[in-house]
Amino acid sequence: MTQSIHLRCGAIIQSDKEETLLVHLEKGSVLHEHWSVPSGLVKAGEKTEDAMMRIVKEQFGVDVQILKVIGFVDDITKDAHTHFITFLCRIKQGEAKLQTKTYTKSQWFAAKDIPKDASITDVLLPLYILRYITVDDYNTRVDALRGK
Repeated sequence: MTQSIHLRCGAIIQSDKEETLLVHLEKGSVLHEHWSVPSGLVKAGEKTEDAMMRIVKEQFGVDVQILKVIGFVDDITKDAHTHFITFLCRIKQGEAKLQTKTYTKSQWFAAKDIPKDASITDVLLPLYILRYITVDDYNTRVDALRGK
């Protein structure tokens, strides 16, 4: 079996009010309909930090400051193997305005208001690692998404 290998990076972009910028993927997308973080593929020869800054600039028209790496997830399916690196970022200046048709909409959310259909690995796990949500909140949301 031949698998594609991808390197993706995503941004937990925090506002001064400690809100997180999420993007909505429409039904029919590869990832199905849900809320996620701004993300994209790293190009050959590109550093992940440079890719993250490029992706946010392309998608929202703003420059970000990367504060730290939050984590790394391996997503392995029968067709693809994706390495996903998540960064904690802040906007240097300006207002993020959605500039791509990849997403149907974008919105800022306080940690307590993260939508029920937010991605486990792209949104909930990084917010838990950052301690913006508790382990009980994380587990409750994961159980609800898994239908438990």
